[in-house]
Amino acid sequence: MRPFALALSFLTLCVLGLAQTPQDTGAPQVRVTHAAGRWTIAGLKNTVVFNESDFAVSVQNGAVTWKTMPSSAQDLLAVKDGDAFHLRLADAGEIKIAPYETGFKTGIKIVLDQFRNTGQRAPGGPAGIRLILTMCLEGGDEELIFESTAIERDAVVRELNWPGEMDGREIDYTVIPSSDGTLLPRNWPKSYHPIQRAQGDNSVIQSHLIESWSMSWWGFEKGEAAMMVIVETPDDAGYTFSHPAGGPTFMGPSWRAQLGRFAYPRSLRMAFFPTGNYVDLCKRYRRYVMDSGLYVSLKDKIAHNAVVKNLIGAPMMGASVLRNKKPGSANYDAKNPASNYRLTTFAENIERLRERKAQGIEHLNVTLSGWLHLGYDRQTPNALPPPEAAGSWAGMKAFFLLAARSVSRLLPGCAFLESRFCGA
Repeated sequence: MRPFALALSFLTLCVLGLAQTPQDTGAPQVRVTHAAGRWTIAGLKNTVVFNESDFAVSVQNGAVTWKTMPSSAQDLLAVKDGDAFHLRLADAGEIKIAPYETGFKTGIKIVLDQFRNTGQRAPGGPAGIRLILTMCLEGGDEELIFESTAIERDAVVRELNWPGEMDGREIDYTVIPSSDGTLLPRNWPKSYHPIQRAQGDNSVIQSHLIESWSMSWWGFEKGEAAMMVIVETPDDAGYTFSHPAGGPTFMGPSWRAQLGRFAYPRSLRMAFFPTGNYVDLCKRYRRYVMDSGLYVSLKDKIAHNAVVKNLIGAPMMGASVLRNKKPGSANYDAKNPASNYRLTTFAENIERLRERKAQGIEHLNVTLSGWLHLGYDRQTPNALPPPEAAGSWAGMKAFFLLAARSVSRLLPGCAFLESRFCGA
């Protein structure tokens, strides 16, 4: 036998002798099985069942089962030759499902192809889209990871709503971290939307994009248990939401196109708590941010910009210049037109600051809104000059000189000031 053959045989024996277990690699101890049209991903803590006929997912965590809604006609929005049409994932002409393992997560891969065009121009023809979806258990907590990738041939994906919404009929509360945070009961008697607060406001940017939230997650409570959805790719991500009067609440992820294409893989994480509530969900997201490198401590922020230290212990005050609602907008009050226009000049805002100083307040954080040319939420980003009726540049400069030692941040809609009173 030649020397290189002996060396190869020896190497093979060494590799076989060093075979690693899931405990060695950190991979979850998960078994994937298939029977009676269902794929089961079974770990030590969680058991996931994927129904291949309707794409519904159920997760058994302790004594509680969490379920998503099945595939629907609104799963995917595609565009081909200028024609937009919806597709149901479970209607793909070719569906291939197989076990999937990366070394640190284990589950299944779902490949969907040969969709038929449901549009007006070429009904029944090929849609020209292939989807690759994975769902896996990862880590010691066996969190459920979903990933989505689109191969766009002669069509593009504008929106993909997968995995399905959580089945709200069995949910007690929906936890939404937008604005100041909301705990929405299943049977809340009034219709509700996290941001659509005005009748007729259906705008996507205002109402759906997670990147405008402070934290890219939402969650649910059921009895003593809880679960959460962490959106790991929040850019171009949104959500579907429905809560009619009396409930229930349905909420799920919605992946949006980037510059007209799906462009890159999307990912979300589901975490489960046999005993927990919204506090535990917040703590889990904080740990996720720290683990992913997104976390910046207050100490680090002060090291980067010393003026941040002056924010500690300082009260907040909001100042508004011009509220000027546009006729025909969703929140325009046609019954009381005078209420749509409210002007507070820079000079009047300066007097408010002087009043605060006279009360003994020496350190104050001020938020200035409505300083744009046409007022709050109007004509951005063409915001300049400041409203003439409010005092224009001279008035705004006088306000800044009095209110703030330095401007830490300036946005088209609001100016955020770290303020120390500097004079009269």
